[in-house]
Amino acid sequence: MPFKRKGRPNLYFQARTRTGWKQLCTGTPNRTLAPKIEGMWEHLATYERAWTVLDRVWMGTVPVARLYDAWIASNRNAGELQRRLDDVDIEPMVAEWHKVKDSQAGADWAAHALAHVRTLIPEGVALPASSVTTDCLTTKLAALDCARNTRRKYTARGPCSSRTVPT
Repeated sequence: MPFKRKGRPNLYFQARTRTGWKQLCTGTPNRTLAPKIEGMWEHLATYERAWTVLDRVWMGTVPVARLYDAWIASNRNAGELQRRLDDVDIEPMVAEWHKVKDSQAGADWAAHALAHVRTLIPEGVALPASSVTTDCLTTKLAALDCARNTRRKYTARGPCSSRTVPT
């Protein structure tokens, strides 16, 4: 049963951990939502034994409210919840990739490569790693407004080719 702590706006509950019980903040003052969050925690701890998911809250990488949102979105499936939490956005990785390419090759080549990558992964648009499949990239390449030779160069040599290229 969620409870209030003196001087704190949010509700707390007793959370089962691997080693015992600890107080955990629900992150909400809502008396309707807090018992649902507590129920999710109890289900994951008792029935699913999903410690890899629950430990993320204790490590501070995932707020318990975000965990609850992912739990609802995964239809209360612990395996799907784990997959959703492991899924990362690859758009921020492009900047780090560009730094590495810039140090390995010339600045002109790296800028040219970055322009091509940004056509497939636009800046500021979230792109989960699970959605980057061969079919997705092939569809994006087919929709590119470029010359046929440029598209052929991408599809024939790129990792997203569905056909084999003779050597």
